[in-house]
Amino acid sequence: DNFFRRTKATFRAELEGRLLKRGDVVLVQSEMPQTWGEAGVVRGISGDDLTLSKEPSTDPGNTYLRIRRKDGGEWGPCKITWTPGSAVVTLDATDRAAAEAEFGALEPHLVDDGDEAPTYLLGEGTDYAFRGILVNMVPDGTGAQIELVIDDPAVHAADQGLSVPAAPQPGFLPPSAGAPAITAMSVHREISVTESLVTVSARHPAGAVSFRAQVSYDGNSWTPVYEGAVPAFSASVRREAFYVRMQAVGDLPGPWRVELVAAAPEEVRFPTNAPIRATELFDAATDTVKSAGDTISDLNTSILAQLNRIATEEDWRGRESDLWIRETDAARASIEETRVLIADEETARVAAFLELQADLTAAEAGISGNATAISGLDTRVTSAEGAITAQSTSITGVQAQVGDVSAGGFYRLQATVGPLPGDVSSEFVVALNAGTEGSPNWQTAGLALQILSGGLGSRAVFNVDQFVVTDGTTVTALFEEGQALFKSAIIPDLTTDKITGLEAYFYSLFATNITSATISTDQLTVGGTKIDADFLDDAAVTPIRESAASGTVTITDNGTPNGGTAVAEFSAYPTLQTYTATGMLLKKPYTVHLEFTAGATCRNFIAYIMYRYETSGGYYYASADQIGNPSGFVAGQKYRILLYLGIADEEIIHFRANATWLVSGTGNSTVSDCQIVVNQISK
Repeated sequence: DNFFRRTKATFRAELEGRLLKRGDVVLVQSEMPQTWGEAGVVRGISGDDLTLSKEPSTDPGNTYLRIRRKDGGEWGPCKITWTPGSAVVTLDATDRAAAEAEFGALEPHLVDDGDEAPTYLLGEGTDYAFRGILVNMVPDGTGAQIELVIDDPAVHAADQGLSVPAAPQPGFLPPSAGAPAITAMSVHREISVTESLVTVSARHPAGAVSFRAQVSYDGNSWTPVYEGAVPAFSASVRREAFYVRMQAVGDLPGPWRVELVAAAPEEVRFPTNAPIRATELFDAATDTVKSAGDTISDLNTSILAQLNRIATEEDWRGRESDLWIRETDAARASIEETRVLIADEETARVAAFLELQADLTAAEAGISGNATAISGLDTRVTSAEGAITAQSTSITGVQAQVGDVSAGGFYRLQATVGPLPGDVSSEFVVALNAGTEGSPNWQTAGLALQILSGGLGSRAVFNVDQFVVTDGTTVTALFEEGQALFKSAIIPDLTTDKITGLEAYFYSLFATNITSATISTDQLTVGGTKIDADFLDDAAVTPIRESAASGTVTITDNGTPNGGTAVAEFSAYPTLQTYTATGMLLKKPYTVHLEFTAGATCRNFIAYIMYRYETSGGYYYASADQIGNPSGFVAGQKYRILLYLGIADEEIIHFRANATWLVSGTGNSTVSDCQIVVNQISK
């Protein structure tokens, strides 16, 4: 019975589940997916289409998907289909509607806000039915949690006159108590900003008295990381993928249990608005360095204790010294210091300690392969000891090289009581380099966060050719060679000597106040009104009013090419057009344009705009402008010129446009279809 009934199933039922009692037989049938072999991250959603981090490897016609909700629960399942070779899957409309009716809309659970990334599970769905025996029922709100053990027909086979399948036979070899084997091992990687740890635990096999563990990054060379009596440990590892194996040791070493650990993700996610303080990182690094300093201090204490023990054996040690002096010159120095220890214990301690350093220095020549790692440790310990009085530095670096070409990077966290060069009291530095140093292909990039000494504040320094702000798809800001590109900028107060539209290259500029000597642009929009070159866009202002087009007008010389301000003078000029603007909006700006079609003999001329409020009487001079074209007028082409911009102080204003030659004696000009166009800006 224990062999055939060992698989359990747990699910939640409605109120009818409370009617069950222990031992009841329950038939369960489900179309839920039974195999969940794939998982990943949802990259985006568009309608019923989801973009996954990789293409599913299951059957496109029988695959179901579940989404992790923001509260940790599951959304789904929902059937999906996709085109082979694509990571974009389509949700079944009926399944999605049913899932959203139970779990709510899908989109809120797919928003990547910097916290846990939106993840999914998928697998094939099959009809699945089984007979189970109730072993536990726990009331849960309006339902019940049901636990079953799956029944096996083989238990009842003998009662029905059928042959009972034989139970599996154990191995015929006697158990090996001398070489214990690990049957189960759990491996968990932990990632922080500064380090990567692996935690391993295994089931304690019978006969094991100690355990060994090793890691390998290539599957060939193995590095010991643990040896002890407990089958559990934690060790610092690199962020790349690696193998970890553990061995139980009894009378003989048992077989290795090997597990593969995936590489750490490239990014470390923080909760939204989580504060990140460099001082906390510095404190953590300082604690690590102090711990190393304590270890060395304990080592010094142990050495001195051994020297004290040596001092108590004066006579025997003296004879031993004579023996060792006759061995080699290298050992002779150490024994000579021990003789000093015998004569003066305090002096001997220092001398023997220095001699121990000399012995270690001599040994370094024999372990040249580890010289770099030992040097790095010495540098960090030395800096940590200085931190007690003045300074602390933590440096982590990586380097790769093929021939003369190298690539590397490092980060440094440093604090000091006195100022560093540039009046920097503490800084966090990250730098990368690649290429051959001293050659044109040598490149470097880095950033530094600095606290200035003397209470002068802080700053961020970037040593890069380009500084890009992007969401991974669209570049919203770019700084390069002293120029900045913004997709959108909100500037409460902008003071500048010059803003040139094409040179500044703003997609969109919002500013409360712009103080500038020059603003140069092809088009300027103010309050929704577009000013383009010589005139306002008439599609952006209201109302639009224009006079009827005139016939052909000949512009002649009245003898005063420079014009004048006297009203009487206007009567001598050819009248191009008259017009009455009615229904003007008081205290609102308006523009007066002159439109005309150039004739065959059209030359440069002066146009005058006059106005009056009554239907009769003289006109008042408003404005005059030189009408000309450096390349000459094109016969038959229509021109539109802004002649006047004013503020309406009456609802009815009469306008007149007159003209005269620019230079006397150049001949008459002809124009046609003259119109006065008045646009009022209501905004």
